[in-house]
Amino acid sequence: MPGRPGAGLPRLKLSRGQIPAFAADAVWLYALPMSEGADIRAAVVTLPGGVVSRGAMDRREILLWALAAAAISFLVRNYFRMEGAERFAIFDSLAFAAAAMRLARCAPVAARPADIGAAFAAAALAALGPNHAAGAALTLLSLTVLTSRDVNARAAGAVMLALAVHQLWSKILFAAVGPEIVKVDATLVGWATQLFVPGATWTGNIITTSPTFSIVVEEGCSSFSNVSLALLCYMSVSRLERPEWRQGDLWVIGATCAVQILLNVARIFAMAQSYPLFQFWHDGAGAGIYAAAAAACAVLISAVGTRLVGRT
Repeated sequence: MPGRPGAGLPRLKLSRGQIPAFAADAVWLYALPMSEGADIRAAVVTLPGGVVSRGAMDRREILLWALAAAAISFLVRNYFRMEGAERFAIFDSLAFAAAAMRLARCAPVAARPADIGAAFAAAALAALGPNHAAGAALTLLSLTVLTSRDVNARAAGAVMLALAVHQLWSKILFAAVGPEIVKVDATLVGWATQLFVPGATWTGNIITTSPTFSIVVEEGCSSFSNVSLALLCYMSVSRLERPEWRQGDLWVIGATCAVQILLNVARIFAMAQSYPLFQFWHDGAGAGIYAAAAAACAVLISAVGTRLVGRT
């Protein structure tokens, strides 16, 4: 005689607080179609209600596949669109790795239909959309996990959102208010030249240091892009170290932004001194030195700041 259905399976003991979550998960789980001869309860997955059920799709795997699609789409397009070291998008790659690591460390949870839909939409958008579609896909994925109870999922969402801001939303913001942002850099350089260069004048974005030489601070000279990249670097390094936010993170974020702005102001100040210096720092070896210094400062502050905050 066949045994009673369910015989031999461990009995589950639920507290009153677990019963509503278990009931909701059970209704959703058993509403899924079952293939012939296969019991959907064959694979063990932990549901949000905190009990063990069978056969549901793992949320981590779905989100990781969608993140991989966004990463491949961005990195391949960036490689053919950029030149030099920028083709490899080192900081972006670091952020993708940090987000993937945190997703992989999430507790196994059954994927809900909303998770599956968001992951599929993000992957399709990243693969088939325009150049900046990866940023939109990352935004969708981040919003899917930022409200999770799992601290690793929230950390992954924060990194993905930082990636989306750097790749997409910061560019939209700069296109809208770029002239106003550039005025900040021009104002700081103008104050510095008037303070340290006798006879220097400053009007709007035009800085004059001699009767025969002036420079115009344009949008390409803004520190905005480097600030965005430095924030992405810190977000990636800090979330690789630990998933949770701490109050000291705000101080490190402020420091990394201030250093990037000061480096850019120093570069523009040097360019304003003479035409040979302008050529060196704008088009010559000085441009590479500045880029390397900005990247090194971003990494150094992120690494040291993450370790110091972690000790508090």
